[in-house]
Amino acid sequence: MLEQPDLLIQMPDAVRSAVWFWLRNKCYELADKGLDNTCIDAVTKVVNSGEIRKYERGGYNNASNNPVLKRREYTKLAYHAFI
Repeated sequence: MLEQPDLLIQMPDAVRSAVWFWLRNKCYELADKGLDNTCIDAVTKVVNSGEIRKYERGGYNNASNNPVLKRREYTKLAYHAFI
């Protein structure tokens, strides 16, 4: 991958990379703790800590464009769709 990083935007390498990151960083341990905002935000801190820090500083003025709030909503919708 280091020699050909463009492969990461193609299947199946994009999925392999995401799974490797999830397992390497033990995101499953955080995700298995529950479906509340704290648990969702804990995973987001691992995946994209800058986004959470900006949210905590009040960096998103418009709730409709706030990726943290959208992620919380979409995570819960996805969970209920599959369970």
